[in-house]
Amino acid sequence: MRLPSVWSGVGGPCTVRRLADGSDFRQFDAQMLRLESQGNSDEELAQRLTRKGCRSSHDTEWRPSTVRLIRLRHGRLHRYKGPRPRRVLGALTVPQSATAVGGTPHGMSHLMSCGRIGVQRDAETGLSLFPDRPETLEAFRQLRDGQRTDLRD
Repeated sequence: MRLPSVWSGVGGPCTVRRLADGSDFRQFDAQMLRLESQGNSDEELAQRLTRKGCRSSHDTEWRPSTVRLIRLRHGRLHRYKGPRPRRVLGALTVPQSATAVGGTPHGMSHLMSCGRIGVQRDAETGLSLFPDRPETLEAFRQLRDGQRTDLRD
């Protein structure tokens, strides 16, 4: 399906101001939501739409951020399948780790985004998990107290 956000007029192609102004937007919108409900990520949807020849109102390709915006407008908030577990046996989540050392989840997430705490997301749960061991908590305390500059796996 080609989104007619660009059409040939007398002077050549004309771009509409908004996606919703395209004549087939409702069909496109429904198709995108159907694909999203099948578990496709925003990145996958953007690539798929671009390959099909669809284009956004201001660009020749779809961006994941545009797909995300449309998804959120429809109340599709969660990008994972099912609820995430609150506890994982043998591991600490970011909030659990932060609470254990007297910090905040936001502060720990900030250190992770700055690269001072290195951790991989668990493929099964989608969570950032740390080993539930006394050494892990001690390393977090040392980082908090300035005795370490970073914490890596």
